[in-house]
Amino acid sequence: MFRVFFGLCLLSVDIEHNEDNPELHNLQYDHEAFLGKELAAEFDKLTEAEAKERLVQLFHKINQDGDNALSEAELKRWIAFVSKTAVRVDATRHWKNLNQNKNEPLAWRDYLERTYGMEDEVTADPERKETYIKMKRDDERRWNAADMDFDNKLSLDEFSAFLHPQDYPRMRNVVIEFKVVTACEMF
Repeated sequence: MFRVFFGLCLLSVDIEHNEDNPELHNLQYDHEAFLGKELAAEFDKLTEAEAKERLVQLFHKINQDGDNALSEAELKRWIAFVSKTAVRVDATRHWKNLNQNKNEPLAWRDYLERTYGMEDEVTADPERKETYIKMKRDDERRWNAADMDFDNKLSLDEFSAFLHPQDYPRMRNVVIEFKVVTACEMF
């Protein structure tokens, strides 16, 4: 029963996903979206029997109401959980690379220097200068929106919102603004 239901769940997702252009369907993306990148990599190394057993365990974890059927709401909650976990892992990885004072907030100036290099070096090259100015402007908009206490430094949570604004409701305006500015720059 599990195999049939799980297959039908995936099939129903598959029908909606890229239904207008099926050749664009990316099974690996679906695999990682459902399991998370790390768990997907683990599953890729399992035998078929081991993978089935792990899927049964995962099924019971997702099936919060215990009715032996995955509802759309349960699947959405699970995928949201996987997505939030991926955002947290990604933000933490970047945080460790950029923030030498791990327990201190990350200052704007430190972020710029560690991400783009020294400003006078970057702007000395005319080809890099234009790109740098645009990227700095875009980063500064996101930075200011993420900086909840207006100290020009970001905590790990604020930094996560800066890196992944689409996943934070408080960052909605900066995402919309970025899309509008980008669209206008195309003309």
